[in-house]
Amino acid sequence: MNQSAFSSTLAAPVSSCPVRFSKAIPGCARYNFWPHGASKNCVLLEGAAARFEANLKTSRRCRQKFSFLRISRLQKDVRASFDDEFRSSQSIALGLHKRYKSVLQGGIANNLHDFIEAGVTAYSVGCTTEDLRKELLNIGTREADLEDTPVSTGSVGIKTKLAAEEVEECILWTSILFITIQCTPQPTVVRWSSTPPVTAEAQIQWRGFCELIAKAYYERGMAWMSVKPLQMEQMAVSGYAEEPSLVADRMRLVFATLEVVSPQWPKR
Repeated sequence: MNQSAFSSTLAAPVSSCPVRFSKAIPGCARYNFWPHGASKNCVLLEGAAARFEANLKTSRRCRQKFSFLRISRLQKDVRASFDDEFRSSQSIALGLHKRYKSVLQGGIANNLHDFIEAGVTAYSVGCTTEDLRKELLNIGTREADLEDTPVSTGSVGIKTKLAAEEVEECILWTSILFITIQCTPQPTVVRWSSTPPVTAEAQIQWRGFCELIAKAYYERGMAWMSVKPLQMEQMAVSGYAEEPSLVADRMRLVFATLEVVSPQWPKR
């Protein structure tokens, strides 16, 4: 381009320049090059961009509303299932047994907290270990045909009689949990019943065991301890000591229960 042509281009009016200003079109630059006489196409594109932005805002609002409704519905379902599960002593016993089985099959780290939460609720509503044992042992002798479904649905059932060994071990875990709640310095869980939650035999056998762990938890700030003092406590009370792995599992149950009912450290 020679000097005269360049000067004439600079002197030309803005309306005749090939550069047309286009309002915010997603993904495009602020200035777009259009051929002469393309003003109509530019207006059409600007209208399409405006409609696109309006549809995008509407879509976002719809997604937010749908997410809110879905979360609200899930919360209602969880509350309803929780209320159904603790509606009777049989459903409470089945829920505890189901969670106990989940601890054995899925690992303590992933499922112990759910068992403790259910046990604390059973303690607060006035359940006793003897009543829970009777409910579990009577399952299978009744003409109830309940569908075996996960605990989260709120309804738990079984068609065959539960193994006596599983029932006794589940009740033992529940007894240790109830006694641990009683070992807190101040009442942290209100119990709506004057009936003792565990038998006198269980109190004699496990009270000292739980008190040793509670003392380490409250006075020394410990979250774990050696199994040897606990085995010595078992020897003094029962005349025998369990294997170190079993003692460690019961100790972990006590520590985890104390952390739930009487937390000493801030949560991460």
